[in-house]
Parts: sequence; structure tokens; C-alpha cells
Amino acid sequence: MNNIIKNSSLKDIEFNIDKYIKLFLENGLLIFPKVNLNDEEHYQLMQLFGHELNWGYIAQSFPEDHSVTFEMIKQEVDPGYVEVINESGHDLFINWHLEHVERVRPQVAASWRMDKFTCSNEFGATGFIDASALYDRLKDEWKQFLNNSFVKNPSGLNIERPCVISHLNSGKKILRLHPYSNGEILCRVGLNEPSDSDMRLYQEITEWVFNQIVEKEQDAFWWNWSEGDLLLIDLSTTIHAVTGGFLPEERSFTRHWAYHLKEDYDLYNNPIYSKGGHDGQNTYY
Repeated sequence: MNNIIKNSSLKDIEFNIDKYIKLFLENGLLIFPKVNLNDEEHYQLMQLFGHELNWGYIAQSFPEDHSVTFEMIKQEVDPGYVEVINESGHDLFINWHLEHVERVRPQVAASWRMDKFTCSNEFGATGFIDASALYDRLKDEWKQFLNNSFVKNPSGLNIERPCVISHLNSGKKILRLHPYSNGEILCRVGLNEPSDSDMRLYQEITEWVFNQIVEKEQDAFWWNWSEGDLLLIDLSTTIHAVTGGFLPEERSFTRHWAYHLKEDYDLYNNPIYSKGGHDGQNTYY
């Protein structure tokens, strides 16, 4: 794949930034194997892309070891906790999701730097599916319907959001539906409440989306990690998941999140949006 850049460095990225911006917008994902950036270089990389792509705010780095997810699994399967973790290498540890899809103005990008990876690299892989390619595969009738439709989650913050958005930089259409229904409902079509036929069509579409992403993993790309790898991901377009098989002390990374505006970062750091949750997914999800 042309979005896997081997033998790179921060100087290479800076010198070829126009090429990498183009690849990022085309693929929604850039992979720099074993680039081994330090903390300062990692932040500088985000600033480079942010300047070109109009990311108004780069959040400070955050260490992630999925400890909350492990604790949730432990509560569900204890006392066979370790055995279940070890046997789940080909199962999903974190389900397919579009980062904070419930938000109207979520993060637009992230970079993940793998700091520790001591398990076999067949475990703890990250999968990616392009939500804009998913939109392109919709029937024309479905596109027309979703372009004018809005959903919300009554069990959460009950905030209305569009089913389809245009990418901040490329303008391409992106399907913003959760791979799982998670209690989300169709709340508006145009200016009107949804009719019975609207509800049936929405149900048909969401079942198709679930089948494409969860059942078929249609067009999924998987990355098997090594220490020192860095991935830059377009969170507005890229649905992702993680496989299991690793223990808590075997896999950890550092991330930066990018937002379109500083106000978006401030908004979602309000305590009302911080009810717990795991790996980027709030508990009201």
C-alpha cells in the first residue's frame, strides 16, 4: 500500500509534507513503521499536519494501555480472566467504531505511537474501514435519504447529528452511523419527523451497515504492530477496531488527538461528557 512509509523520519515527513498530506486525504491513514519518534517529534508531526489541514487544536499527549477495557473484561469473565484474554487473539478486544460518532464536533484526527509491544505481533492488531468508501457503496436512494436525515441517542446526551457529513478538507461524503445501533434512532428527515416508511428504510440501511462492517468486515485493512510504529488516522472517516490476545502489560501507546477548533476540545472536556467509558467510547454510548 502506498500509505505505508518505510525508513522515514521527521525530516523526511517535513520535507515531503505535500505528498503525505495527499496520501492522508486519499487513504485516511498513514503508517510509519518503526519511525521511533520521541515525544517532541511526535508533537511536531501533529503540528505539521495540523497546519496544512486546518486542525485548530492539537491536544497534549496521552498514554493508553486499555486498562479500562481490561477491567471491564475482568469483571465480566473473572476468574478466567487471563485465560480469556490469551485465547481471544482473533476476536475483537475493542469493537468496530467511528470515534465519538455521537458527537456533532468530535476529534478529526489522531496519531498513535506504539511505545511497548512485547506480545506476538499477530495479537493486538488494529483494523480500519473507510466510512467514505462505505457511503460510496450505498444505493442512490439511500444516499439521498441519509443526506437529509438526522439521528440521536435517547439513552445518552440526546444530541441530534447528521447521518452524513462532508470532510473538512476533501469535501467527500462520510457516513456517520455507528456500526452497532446502540439505541440510536432516526429523529428527523429534512424538517419533518420520520414517517413509518422512513423508519423502515433507516432500519434497512443500518442492518446493511452492520453487515458490511461487523459481519463481513468489508474492505478492512489490518495493521500488525511493532514497537516504534506510528499511525496517523483520519478519525472523521476511519472506522477502527482492535483484536485481543495480549495482556495489559504487553501493549501501550501514546496518542495525540486533533480537533478542528479549540472550542471543540473545551466542549468535550466538560464533565457532562466524561462519565467514564473506555478507549475513546463514553459509557452513554
